[in-house]
Amino acid sequence: MAKANAKKQTKKKAEPVVDLLMNPEALHKLVGAYGPYDPPEAPIPTKGYVTFWDAGSSIATLVKKHPQCFYMPRLYEGERCCKDTDSWRWKQIDFTAQGIGEPHDPKSTPPTARELVMYLVLLFLTKGEKPETLRLRCRDVTESGRRIVVTQFVSGIEIANVSDLWKSPGIATCSLLTPMMPTKRK
Repeated sequence: MAKANAKKQTKKKAEPVVDLLMNPEALHKLVGAYGPYDPPEAPIPTKGYVTFWDAGSSIATLVKKHPQCFYMPRLYEGERCCKDTDSWRWKQIDFTAQGIGEPHDPKSTPPTARELVMYLVLLFLTKGEKPETLRLRCRDVTESGRRIVVTQFVSGIEIANVSDLWKSPGIATCSLLTPMMPTKRK
């Protein structure tokens, strides 16, 4: 029997799984935003909240760069919430629906439409997830006084509006925190 020249198979070390929601540089590339320059370290996790890096891009920019994430993307392009931008920074979101079927609670801390859309777009771009959601009330209000709501369908993100008094089993809110970041001392 002839011996076969068998090469030693070397096992590759498993590379650590990197959570892209926690990688500011990668997220800026994904959404086509400039920066970040010297981003701060991630905040301490808060129970029930998911930490993510918010690149600060407007909904209009996200629609332009990633139209596949949206359902009827031009419907609300004239609304202020679609034009708003923000400074890039860490955010924490509790995506659990609260107040289902209740009118808007003025004491709640909902995200802006831009923050919620940013999270949903990042979730899709980093993990391929499009979780179907209820219509989630946002902090933004239209010129006519109706509250902006954002929902995620399999076909994409939809932006609409409802009265604060509207009760529906399909409408709720979620919660967002902007964690306090320690200042660097020299």
